[in-house]
Amino acid sequence: MCRLAKWRSVNAVSPRICTVSPIGEMAHDILPVNGYNTVNSQERNRPYLVSYLMADGALGITSAQQAVFPQSKRLMCWAHVIRKCREHRKLVPKDKWNDIDADIHALQLSFSDDIFSRGSLLLTQKWSADSAIQQFQQYFFDQWITKLPLWYEGAAFNLPSTNNGCESLNGKIKQQYTLRNKLHLTSFLPKMEQMLNDWSTATLSQGFTIKTSISSTLEVAAFKWSNDIDKNNILHWFDTWYIVPSSNAIITPVVWLQMYRLQQLKSFDEFVMWQKSCWLVSPLMYMLK
Repeated sequence: MCRLAKWRSVNAVSPRICTVSPIGEMAHDILPVNGYNTVNSQERNRPYLVSYLMADGALGITSAQQAVFPQSKRLMCWAHVIRKCREHRKLVPKDKWNDIDADIHALQLSFSDDIFSRGSLLLTQKWSADSAIQQFQQYFFDQWITKLPLWYEGAAFNLPSTNNGCESLNGKIKQQYTLRNKLHLTSFLPKMEQMLNDWSTATLSQGFTIKTSISSTLEVAAFKWSNDIDKNNILHWFDTWYIVPSSNAIITPVVWLQMYRLQQLKSFDEFVMWQKSCWLVSPLMYMLK
């Protein structure tokens, strides 16, 4: 974690992805992002290569990413996307919103660029047929398909789709330390010193989570599922990934894979049916002690 000034937090969750989240209002987002790159260059004697940068929809962050990390993909936090869409729900008749919301969630589950592109095209065709939602359609496709489209699961496969961890930390800073006030530097620095001291002291008693916590209830459910499912319906696709039929599958994994390869999806409703019929699963390596 590298916290630069009081305006933005930049969090390196892995060598491949950074999450950026606002703490206050600051137009010059390039300063903390560029500072983060400079600090890493000084410490490691080489540039810090970022494959993905995730944040909310702030234009300043996009400009900073293009200037400092132009080789990275500018991901959009999924939680922010759906929140903004729901803020525009007044553009849609009340009786239609639940279906619109479900369509957006279905599109977000696209696991690859080509699936998202195909789903977006089919969604355009579906929504274009309803004149009552044209205003929302224009907003949605302009903002979340044209300008900031990288909010679906496959945009950064097998990596986080939200920056909720960073946002949660910012929330604690505002609630427990700054009290949502814009502090003068003379007040801000002592608060940050107090905060860091509190965090350091807390780690002595609480420690860090170093392994995934799986409840006994979940283990029993997984064991029951593994005994009940027809293993002949589980297909190995590539690497450690398998195609597994869902509990409400309408098509078999064999048909699912054939439709994927041939792109035999003619409507968005068919796209959702295809999507919900199977899951992509990679085994979780978990050791019992």
